[in-house]
Amino acid sequence: DDPRLKPGPDGVEPNVGTLLGVAIAPERVLVDVDVEHVEGFDPRPVVAALLPRTAFGFGRASNPGSHAFYTVGQPIASLTCQDVDGTMLLELRCLKKDLSPGRQTMVPPSVHPNGEAIELWDGVGDPAHVPDLEHRWRLAAAALIATRNLGARELKHDQRLVLAAWLLQRDITEPDVVLLMRAIAAATGNDVADAELATRTSAQRVAGRQPVKTHLKAVFGDAHRA
Repeated sequence: DDPRLKPGPDGVEPNVGTLLGVAIAPERVLVDVDVEHVEGFDPRPVVAALLPRTAFGFGRASNPGSHAFYTVGQPIASLTCQDVDGTMLLELRCLKKDLSPGRQTMVPPSVHPNGEAIELWDGVGDPAHVPDLEHRWRLAAAALIATRNLGARELKHDQRLVLAAWLLQRDITEPDVVLLMRAIAAATGNDVADAELATRTSAQRVAGRQPVKTHLKAVFGDAHRA
C-alpha cells in the first residue's frame, strides 16, 4: 500500500518493506515504533526513557534511531500522537486501518524520499518482546506533548505538584505518573528526584481528597492550549 515500496524505474533498486502486525514467531507479533523528525525538538530522549530498549531498529542521518521494532503477544491497532498544533510526534505501527495485518514499514537498504539511506543500528539483534507496549507507548505520547510544550521552561516544585495532580485525576496510576514526571524532568533539564517527590505528595493529597491545584496554565503558561 505504500507507494515508496513500489519498484523504481529501470536501473534503480526498489525500496524494501517489511510487514507489520504479523507473527514472526509464536505469540510474537511485529510492531514498529516510529519517532518523527520534529524541527526544534528531539522526541527520542523522552521515548527512550519510557520504552524498553530493543536490539532491532534503524534510521537515517537526519533522524537516527527513528524506528524501533518490538513484538507483542497479539496484533494491536496502530496509533498516532499529534501535538496540540497538529505536529506528528510518534507512531505505533502495527495493523492497517481496517485492523488487518500487512501494514508496511520501509527498512534498510531502502532510500528515504529525502534521499538519505536508511541504515540499521549498530549491534542489531532481535526485537524486544514487550507485552504492554501499547500502554508504554501511550505514556511516551503524553510525555512528548508535555515536554514539547514546556520547552526550556523551568519547573518549580509547585508546578510539578499541579502537573502530577492533573495526571492523577485522569486515572493514570501513581507509578505511571512517576515515570512520566521523571521522563519530562530529565528531558527538560529539571530536577528528576523532585519530580518523583512531587508526584508522591500530589498522590497523597488526591487520595485524601485534599484541595489540589490542577490548572495547567500554572505549568505551561499562556502557551497551554489544551
